Amino acid sequence: MKVGFELHVTPLTESKMYCDCPTKNAQPNLQVCPICTGQPGSKPMAPNETALRAGIKLAKALNCTLNESVSVMRKHYFYPDLPNNYQLTSEPFGENGSFNNVGITEIHFEEDPGQYDPKSGLVDLNRSGSPLLEVVTEPDIDSIEKARDFLEEFSALLGFLGISQKIKADTNVSINGGARVEVKNIGSISGALNAIQYEVNRQAKEGAVLETRHYDKDTMTTKPARLKETVADYRYMREPNLPRPRASLQAKNGSTTYSTT
Repeated sequence: MKVGFELHVTPLTESKMYCDCPTKNAQPNLQVCPICTGQPGSKPMAPNETALRAGIKLAKALNCTLNESVSVMRKHYFYPDLPNNYQLTSEPFGENGSFNNVGITEIHFEEDPGQYDPKSGLVDLNRSGSPLLEVVTEPDIDSIEKARDFLEEFSALLGFLGISQKIKADTNVSINGGARVEVKNIGSISGALNAIQYEVNRQAKEGAVLETRHYDKDTMTTKPARLKETVADYRYMREPNLPRPRASLQAKNGSTTYSTT
């Protein structure tokens, strides 16, 4: 078996990634503004500096090479909790790292979508636009024990650095050189381990196709969501309303400098 993770870290910030809306819990759809709800004519503010600094701290702890400047891209896809029909996500600002004997492919920052309940059809956009750090690993994990050790050590690292107390995992699982299956939005270490074990057993019996599945924590099973997209399907383009923030974030006279090239 080969397993890699896409780990979504929610840094501790008081406001969202591209607007001043607070990130604290509230009644549905109260912590919103024209920017994070994708209203016509709205433009993103400069990226949240606290989130960027947390990302750079994490990238260094993961032994990544820092890129001097990165572009923010529009990643296009449709889902009810994504009001713009695209997600703002950066190019990697850290690459080629390692942690706990697992390669770190990249780390980038992005905005969180809202929350969609497919059972009720309701959408809460309080979370829309909140900062996320995404850490992508190499498929270097070949056992449940190694997966557990990595996730527990990674969680402990986040606590030690004071970056986050919240993490979601997407797991990519394949066996015997077969197709890679991605299981999305798992909210706990135990859930990630259960999803991996279920997928290993399922793929051994049924085979696998390149697809995305969702984890059902009540039944501890995975269910089909959609066939896996390719990079071209997302129609990436550079966000024209934002400069290229320097990964070094060197402060001058108390303010953050940005590259506009």
